[in-house]
Amino acid sequence: MATYKGKPAVVNRPIGEVYGRFSDLSAMEEVVKNRAGDLAEKAEIKFEADSLTIVNNQVGEIRFEVTERVEPTKVVFKAANSPLPIVMAINLAPIDENTTEVSTSIDVEIPVMLKAFIGPKLQQVADQFGTMMAGMGS
Repeated sequence: MATYKGKPAVVNRPIGEVYGRFSDLSAMEEVVKNRAGDLAEKAEIKFEADSLTIVNNQVGEIRFEVTERVEPTKVVFKAANSPLPIVMAINLAPIDENTTEVSTSIDVEIPVMLKAFIGPKLQQVADQFGTMMAGMGS
């Protein structure tokens, strides 16, 4: 299994508030509409309390379901209908009482012969998703 870690981003909110936003995804729909920018133009994003579905012309539909919540530091998602096993984690760490660091990691089982082709794209996704999620948490 390969792991791709996104660049940490800073959210100017207390960790409990940020965790609350990520643990109930239905509350994030309006924030995404206002802040997702390019991603919203490239993909349709649907939110439910325990899942996030991304529909894109290139990859089709991928549904991520919440599989673990560790209050207030972590929310883990697993791809429910992906051809490759994918697990994505949103990790939260307090910087101080009003500021939180958000980082994303993606674990995926990639066949060795495809790793050189897919790996850089997955790293880019981890970086972009982490930045987008940080923006949604603020």
